[in-house]
Amino acid sequence: MYLWEMLKFDHIRHFIATAETGSIKDAAEKIRISPTSIRHSIEKLETGLNATLFVRRPSEGVSLTNDGYRLLERTTHLISDVEDIESLFITSKRKLRGNLIIGCQEGLTWSLVPRAIELMNQAHPDVNISVKTVWMETQFETLEKAEVDVLLTFTLDEVKDKRYQANVLCRPQACAMMRKGHDLDNGKPVKLSDLANYPHIFIQDGPAMTLFSGMYQKVGLEPVIYMYSNISTGAQSVVGRTDAISLRILRPAIGLTPLGDGMVVPMIKDKVQKPWLVAMTNKIKRPLALDKRTEFINICHQLFDGGQMKKHIYY
Repeated sequence: MYLWEMLKFDHIRHFIATAETGSIKDAAEKIRISPTSIRHSIEKLETGLNATLFVRRPSEGVSLTNDGYRLLERTTHLISDVEDIESLFITSKRKLRGNLIIGCQEGLTWSLVPRAIELMNQAHPDVNISVKTVWMETQFETLEKAEVDVLLTFTLDEVKDKRYQANVLCRPQACAMMRKGHDLDNGKPVKLSDLANYPHIFIQDGPAMTLFSGMYQKVGLEPVIYMYSNISTGAQSVVGRTDAISLRILRPAIGLTPLGDGMVVPMIKDKVQKPWLVAMTNKIKRPLALDKRTEFINICHQLFDGGQMKKHIYY
């Protein structure tokens, strides 16, 4: 077994405190632990290094030996280095800091993510968050390549890949986006058989295309395709100026397209497949006590549990 597998950083910290104060009792008071813990750390160091680090004088405290001085010279900088490293990620008030990259579909960049960033900034203002648009068809490639820290995505099936930690945020219900005043705009859920009579804008993004076209195929319908789009806001603009329908998971909180046209987004009445909205991370062997990824995902859960996301998703 290697030496540093036997020793802990706290042993070094306790050794330095004792060397600086010249007393086990004073060192214990300085770093607020018991004298027994200080003695244990020194004994572990001396055993691991096969050296005597202090001369103990019951009435006068302790004094460094030559070996003790050599160790002090080599380890003093470790404390400051580790403190510098810690300051990059955690503040003195145990608040997080550093960078956090969120990967998500385009629709989540204007619905879930802004709300989550706002709450994250309030709790941890020193965390710098950036957002990367990720297409569903790339699956978990951005996690595999460590391009994002948290991936917010829709999946057609439950994630069972053991390489990832998948947190289910909700099982959303599909809806149909159409212009306000459309023939099917009656304030009630709509049937696929009625929707199929109108041209459709399909989201051409792998699983999304499979999900929505599959809904029609399951009941033997095949609507006319008006156009394909990968950008939800672009599809909204076209819907607002035509009779085209666009099946969606996300809907704007305000019934207006980017061009200012009115639109409505009723639920689909048929029993259709529900996708999974998940927040994913690469699985780690040893969970961290304070982790930027976990904090962000917890905030996402709060937004769904508190009902704020009902403005955008039927769930």
